[in-house]
Amino acid sequence: MEAADPPEHVEARAKELVHLHGIRALCRLLSFQSLSSFAQEQVVTALVQIATVPEVRGRLIQEGGYNSCLSMAKEGASSIEPTRIKALHALAKVIYNIICYL
Repeated sequence: MEAADPPEHVEARAKELVHLHGIRALCRLLSFQSLSSFAQEQVVTALVQIATVPEVRGRLIQEGGYNSCLSMAKEGASSIEPTRIKALHALAKVIYNIICYL
């Protein structure tokens, strides 16, 4: 079994992806109806990894990542259960960040 990436590598990749406007590209991918469930899960996993970096959570909201996760997490969505759980995880991280600054 493959070891997980160290948190600092995940953070560096997330920041680079945000810097290159990758959130918009990921959201655009999720908008395609023909996207496979595996691809949906991978895109949502990338959004969760981005949401783990507190400094970029605002950009996640601004560039549509929050709304994309919200649409994947809704009841009755075409996404599979693990994808829904990951989308909810990303939403929770963003909401927690907002509550901490109120």
